[in-house]
Amino acid sequence: MKEHDFIPYPTDEEIKNQITLIVEKGLPKQKSFFSEIKGLYKQMGWRYMFPNQNEWIFTVIAIVALFLLVGFTFGSEGDFTATRIAIFFMISPFVFMSLSLFSFYDKREAHTFELEMTTKFTVFQVIGVRMLAFSSMAILCNTSLALWLAYMNELAFMRLWLLSLTGLFLFATGLLVLLHTGQVLPKVIGYVSGWVVVNSGLVWLADEAYVQVVLTLPTVIYGGLVVILIVLFWLALKRMYLRKQEGVLLC
Repeated sequence: MKEHDFIPYPTDEEIKNQITLIVEKGLPKQKSFFSEIKGLYKQMGWRYMFPNQNEWIFTVIAIVALFLLVGFTFGSEGDFTATRIAIFFMISPFVFMSLSLFSFYDKREAHTFELEMTTKFTVFQVIGVRMLAFSSMAILCNTSLALWLAYMNELAFMRLWLLSLTGLFLFATGLLVLLHTGQVLPKVIGYVSGWVVVNSGLVWLADEAYVQVVLTLPTVIYGGLVVILIVLFWLALKRMYLRKQEGVLLC
């Protein structure tokens, strides 16, 4: 090498810029949850993400059945017994659980899970978005139900509403956590059965102490519990959405 040869070494600023460029290309910025949902919609459309015609019909049937069940259970009496409160809590996620069961069964029979798995999105992402849609529909239904009961029985709407949301998000969060490992339909059936059995036991064991706690517990505590459950539901939903698809058994 000649004495006066010059080797152009990059400056510190150039090195820093190159490192930043390599990191950006190698580790692209993670999209937000809503951006991912938008991308899912663009590729698949509403048909596979949200309730189809069969599910809408089933939703109407489930809502009518829920109101008939509540009307038969509570009637026009204003006395909220422990048994009635336990039943109300048990059926609060009725629309959500009915839609979940029917949706997984309908998709298995129509073999649409296989179609959804051919896209760049995992079936868990589709399930997560559908759970979000189902929970929104269930909230609207529970709100209407609480308004109806509060009007017919002269009960506090806020307390009934928060009680129904507690049952809804407790059930929904547990279901999302359970589905994280796959085997969708069997686990949905097992979880729903377990919810009914456990809460039926509470119905039979409920006493006046139970109703006093439910009716006298400050609404701020109910509200705080609902907020905690909603946060847990959201975290479980995001965890479901980011779930890898390898090794999944759907049926």
